Amino acid sequence: MEEYFLYLIDNFSLTVFLMSLGVFILTSLIKIPIKRATSAFNEAKRQGINTLIILIPLVLSFLACLVYFLIENRPILTYSYLSCSLSVCIMSITIYLIYARVIIIIKGIISGKINTFTEDKTDIDISPDIQLEQNTEIMDIQKRLEDLIKLKQLLESQGGIHNITAIVETNKEIASLQAQEQELTKIKNQ
Repeated sequence: MEEYFLYLIDNFSLTVFLMSLGVFILTSLIKIPIKRATSAFNEAKRQGINTLIILIPLVLSFLACLVYFLIENRPILTYSYLSCSLSVCIMSITIYLIYARVIIIIKGIISGKINTFTEDKTDIDISPDIQLEQNTEIMDIQKRLEDLIKLKQLLESQGGIHNITAIVETNKEIASLQAQEQELTKIKNQ
């Protein structure tokens, strides 16, 4: 395994890196009008079209290697050509992923949405979507609690032996919901 890794490092060429960088730049330029055009579509159609964007670096990689192999007078449609094309594609996607993460982090730091980590990592912000989901869940639990308390009061007012079992079950469910509410509130307030 170590020999294979060293073999990859030794055979990694500057040419592959430069072609990958070129494919990354061309892909980014091609994606801009596609993203703008699909922004007016509904979500499902937009996502379907945007998933095809992943094919752009693959096609551009094969084209870049084709041009390179033609300039170098090397045979096309060989293992070497396929290996070069896939290496360029994978490298360009890797460059894109690194670039995208760095941009997200920089934008987050500038906007103040990403805080620096403290030792215990308590300085991490919870996204608004998660907070909204927690608030909605807490409100649902509170509504169910209100309904169960009304049911319990109704059962108690009617009296009777057969209502005792229903009251006990209602009390158990109320206790369970109250525990869930306390846990969610504790998480929300952290």
